[in-house]
Amino acid sequence: MFNKIVFSNYYLRKRRDLKKDGKASDQFNLLDTLKENVEKNPFFLKVLGKRKYGGKIMKVVAINGSPRKKWNTATLLEKALEGAASEGAETELIHLYELNFKGCTSCFACKLKDGKSYGKCAMNDELTPVLEKLENADTVILGSPIYLGNSTGEMRSFMERYIFPYLVYSAQPISLYHKDIPVGYIYTMGAQEEHLDFFGFYKVMELNEGIATRIFGYSETMYSTDTYQFDDYSKYVADRFDPAEKAKRREEVFPQDCKKAYDMGIRFVRRQKAIK
Repeated sequence: MFNKIVFSNYYLRKRRDLKKDGKASDQFNLLDTLKENVEKNPFFLKVLGKRKYGGKIMKVVAINGSPRKKWNTATLLEKALEGAASEGAETELIHLYELNFKGCTSCFACKLKDGKSYGKCAMNDELTPVLEKLENADTVILGSPIYLGNSTGEMRSFMERYIFPYLVYSAQPISLYHKDIPVGYIYTMGAQEEHLDFFGFYKVMELNEGIATRIFGYSETMYSTDTYQFDDYSKYVADRFDPAEKAKRREEVFPQDCKKAYDMGIRFVRRQKAIK
């Protein structure tokens, strides 16, 4: 949401850019006047948000495919949304494990010629309003831990319902999706990075990114490896892990991954601004 925190980030960034570019003092004065108006009248924020983004505030939705709402995957998604919010976007985080839904049932209603559900999922459950909401999103970011070499079951089921209806079994068009948006993937895993190729994780990430690029126009991936899995390793049978090393990585490396996620959010919103 375009609020005072978002405006403050915008104001500081704009002042920095003006100073770096050596702009005239009158532009600084205009910026300071804008800041005063915002501080005096909160309603001005809504007007500013609409003017700044061509009458429409950008909407960024993140989908959490992890059963945990406050752990590695959710944290990185929240950071990506913070990055998007710093650029003025309205953000929302949706937890798939809160919803009662199933994956694709192969009814093929989304492929039926002249069918009322052509190009969209015909199933009706708690995922349906989420899919409808994503129709109007300017950016979508999907996050999942890696379970047994792939995304979680909930994320896979979601991807079937979200992506497959837009896929066309013909040469043209290659996608039924109505606009060009970035779709990002954020993965977390306990495996170390040097093992990703051995376990085939790169292939999984490459395939998902390729499909999303074909359907939505653009996609990119980030991942966090060797993650901190438990808050207390002594309670679990996990002898292959060194708790001290895990804690050290959590403290030193995970913040870098958070920064990468934050930057992804910024990058995606800026991309959409350039398109619009």
